[in-house]
Amino acid sequence: MENTPYLYDTLVQVLRQHRNWLDLRHLKTLAWMMVGLIHTGSISLCAWTPYVVSRAWYSQSTVRRFRRWLDNDRIEVHALYGPLMQQALIGWVDKTLYVALDTSMLWNTYCLVRLSVIYRGRAVPLVWCVIEHPSAAVAYEEYQGLLEKAATLVPFACKVVFLADRGFADTALMDEYWYVISDEPTAVQTVEEYGLRFDIEENFLDDKSNGFQLESSRLRSAKALERLCFVLAMTTLYLVSLGTSVVQQGKRRFVDPHWFRGTSYLKIGWKWVSYALSRGYALITSVYLSSESDPEPAVASKKQAQQRQDRFVFAYQDVA
Repeated sequence: MENTPYLYDTLVQVLRQHRNWLDLRHLKTLAWMMVGLIHTGSISLCAWTPYVVSRAWYSQSTVRRFRRWLDNDRIEVHALYGPLMQQALIGWVDKTLYVALDTSMLWNTYCLVRLSVIYRGRAVPLVWCVIEHPSAAVAYEEYQGLLEKAATLVPFACKVVFLADRGFADTALMDEYWYVISDEPTAVQTVEEYGLRFDIEENFLDDKSNGFQLESSRLRSAKALERLCFVLAMTTLYLVSLGTSVVQQGKRRFVDPHWFRGTSYLKIGWKWVSYALSRGYALITSVYLSSESDPEPAVASKKQAQQRQDRFVFAYQDVA
């Protein structure tokens, strides 16, 4: 707890790296929400309050502050998150970037539509929206705007491979009847590339039962949920960036007990926060997703890794 203000100050430095904030109080509230999320691993607003240092005496006052932020129409999430994502992708010029589109249902009432950057076995949110919709299948008109926003965030000279499943089949986007379609010569790599789409499922899992417990939220407003997803996305981007830095420095095994990397970059960064705060180590003050190949790909076991490769080969032989 004594190092919580340091974590807050670090996150404020990260968030202040663009000038799109209409009110500095919006930035500071987001930083405290991220602090609470990192410390508790839960999106419970009440659980975050003990980690907030402010003039408010009562926990209820801090919860109201968070609720006002989530309901504030002046907070436009993509104008605030986009520049930071652009900064994270600055090293991807002339590289190949995989972007996946998928949906996730909340309480059979709200549909979270998200485009994410596939990154080292997981995915990092790029753009998203939440709509009141009873199905995970959405029309092209619902996500066309997301595609346009995403196009402005990736480096201009970057090659983008777009991945989606049949739930997004639309004549305005892709032929309706297809298995795996590519405008390049196909090979085993084609099936492997399409398989990267499933990494976004891990991102949704991190948001839900394997991480931030999004489904325990009591929010029932599409726009409020969209801003809550901003808190999750910004925290994910920072922790994955931190995990990238830890692995790059050869310090992964300080927080990951596996001989080979068995923990996601998100979890490595998350564990490193506690490790660093308990020892007075500095934390990174910027976000960055490396375009280099993963120096330590996650391997549950060599046998499972070979079986996964064999499945791709067999899948290609079946459709070739």
